[in-house]
This record gives sequence, C-alpha cells and structure tokens, in this order.
Amino acid sequence: MKVGLRASEGSAAEASPQVDRSWLCLIEHGGRSRFRSCSARPAKEATCTPPWPWICLTSDRQAAAWRERIRYRPAEWAHGPNLVEHTPDGEAWRGFAAARELDTIAPGIVLISLPGHTRGHACVAVDAGTHWILHAGDSFYHHGTLDGHSPVPRALRIMETLVAYDLKKVRDNHARLAELYRRADTDLAIVNAHDPVLYERMRAGT
Repeated sequence: MKVGLRASEGSAAEASPQVDRSWLCLIEHGGRSRFRSCSARPAKEATCTPPWPWICLTSDRQAAAWRERIRYRPAEWAHGPNLVEHTPDGEAWRGFAAARELDTIAPGIVLISLPGHTRGHACVAVDAGTHWILHAGDSFYHHGTLDGHSPVPRALRIMETLVAYDLKKVRDNHARLAELYRRADTDLAIVNAHDPVLYERMRAGT
C-alpha cells in the first residue's frame, strides 16, 4: 500500500462512483436510497455505473449495542444497498495506526479507522494528484478544534459530547488531528462533514 507517500501524479479523481459511508447514522445518512444497488458480486468485480455505488464501511458497527442501533433505522436499508465491510486495521499513515487502501475501488482512496463519534467511524484520505484530502467525517465539528484558538460554539461542543460513542476516543482524535493540522503539511488538506471554513480553505488551496 502506497499511502505513506506524497500524492502521486495520478489521482483517485477518475475512480468509480463508490461511496465510503464512514458514518451511517440517521442524521447524516438521509438520501442514501438515491444510490441504488450494484451487481451483487465482490467489490473487486463490481460493475457499477453512475449513480449506483457500493457503500463501504468498517465492520465494527455490526456489534453495536441497542443504544447505538437506534441511530440506524431499518427503513434506511429497505432499498437493499450493497455494503462492503472493512476490518478496522491496516498500515500506519501520517500518525494514524490503521489505514487501508481501498484498491478494489481505485488507487489513492484510503480508509482510516477513527472510532469515537460512533463505534465504526472512519475518515477517508483521497489522493487528489498534487496533494491528499483527508475527510475526517464527524471526528470533529469545528475548525477551532484543530487550530486551538478559534472559539468552538457551545452548542456544537454539547452536541458532540451527547452523541459520542466513546468521548475519550473523540478527544484523542481531536488531539491527533490537531497535531496533524499544526504540522501544516503542504500536501495535505483536512476537511470534515460540518465545517464550511475548512471546506472553503481546501477549495482555495490555502
């Protein structure tokens, strides 16, 4: 797996339209039924055409307790999506202990186990050609968590605490991501599922 290298000349931009749903709770996952099923074959043989992706997820969430299961409503699975499970292990990548390249989808798409927000939460790194984009999902909500000086709104802090599967792991993830952010690697942009500031910085290349 070449995920420890700088972004290559090629990129994952031409990848098939697979979807890595690193967080599957009912709040974020509305509209999933718009992604219809692919052929029911192993991922490496999948023959998907837009907009019918496979959905990739880490397998830890299968053992979720009832308190966690209420976040995932059966109606959201009624359309029969093809789920491709990945064990939460792999090689080290930029300080993360477990990163796995999803080479059955395309080179340069890396699933990184990052439990805390949910049992099987993960972030995704994508080789954009000249740099990597690390989509941290719900591992943090606001850029102030990373830069250490921008105030994080109280409502976001409360929500993040209330919905956390493991608050200690959430805080550990904050520390690791903040360390990576402060390193200011020129070949890495960090975004998440909620923060428009980080998204606009990524688009602007700053």
